[in-house]
Amino acid sequence: MLSNLFRINQRNKELEDIKSEYDINMYKFNRSIQHFKDKQGVDVEVKLVDRSPLHKGIAYYHYLKYKKLAKEFKDEKDIIASVDDFILKHKMYGLYVDDLLVGFMVIQKSRSFNIDGLSENEKVPTFYIQEIYIDNNYRKRDLAKIFIEYAIMICPTKKNIYL
Repeated sequence: MLSNLFRINQRNKELEDIKSEYDINMYKFNRSIQHFKDKQGVDVEVKLVDRSPLHKGIAYYHYLKYKKLAKEFKDEKDIIASVDDFILKHKMYGLYVDDLLVGFMVIQKSRSFNIDGLSENEKVPTFYIQEIYIDNNYRKRDLAKIFIEYAIMICPTKKNIYL
């Protein structure tokens, strides 16, 4: 009986941990949502790409297209692993038009770089936009400008930014 009670308590603790992680992820996801209007006055939403199979599948598709355009083609398994990692670590933001993912932006919120003019070994923490991609069918609508405005909004104010 003690053994069963221990297993029940252990499972309850695991469920509490899962719920806590879910609550944290939902808080981050909900805070990430911002609404904009594109050049044509169409509603556009920028938010973290969620873990739903539909959105992940579209993110895989766009990331593969991006890598092919950049001539950095990777194996499909590498594409899936990269996108999964970006989503898991809250680095991939999606651009949604009518709830359809039409582009993405990958942000490293804290990355250290050597900056010209500083000592060779001194690295400066920076806010880094790693990649931006917008589907060809949605270009020329100022969507990249929306992504940049969004990045500025979420950039930590205490980062050292050198222009």
